[in-house]
Amino acid sequence: MTLGDKLRFYRTAAGYAQSAVAREIGRSRTYTYYETGRNEPSVRSLYIIARFLGVPMEYLADDDYTPFGAEEFLESRNSRCKMKKEP
Repeated sequence: MTLGDKLRFYRTAAGYAQSAVAREIGRSRTYTYYETGRNEPSVRSLYIIARFLGVPMEYLADDDYTPFGAEEFLESRNSRCKMKKEP
């Protein structure tokens, strides 16, 4: 599970919009890039995001850690994306 997937998972689980997290870390345009994998947050930004979402920073940084329920979250998101693309 990528860092972006974890950010998206924890953000939606907490009920926040991307804009709320972006405001909290002071990066209004780049937070979306964090979730899509176009950019990676600095250690400081990752720390602020983790605190804001109430998640230990290690959960976000550890490439081998997958949050409970995250696989189902990703599968449902991917299936919705596939349905939208089919005619």
